[in-house]
Amino acid sequence: MLEALSGDSRFDLIKNQYINSENKEACDRMCLLLDMCEEEGVRKSEKKIAFNMKKKGYSDAVIAEILEVDINVIQQWVSGSMANA
Repeated sequence: MLEALSGDSRFDLIKNQYINSENKEACDRMCLLLDMCEEEGVRKSEKKIAFNMKKKGYSDAVIAEILEVDINVIQQWVSGSMANA
């Protein structure tokens, strides 16, 4: 799941408590939440990479190919980032 936290003993303790819990519904909710957090972190990283690549002169098509996302997504990200810059 969240690789950045996987070395943190607090994360491991909480994870093990949920995995070994009798309350599987709570475990499922926590796993879903952690997956959503991870996806958001990946998305933010990809946006930052796209913005930096655009500043260095890479085309939207090349950025999309490297990040393996649709070119329209890159264009949205970059236009949003440029407006906020």
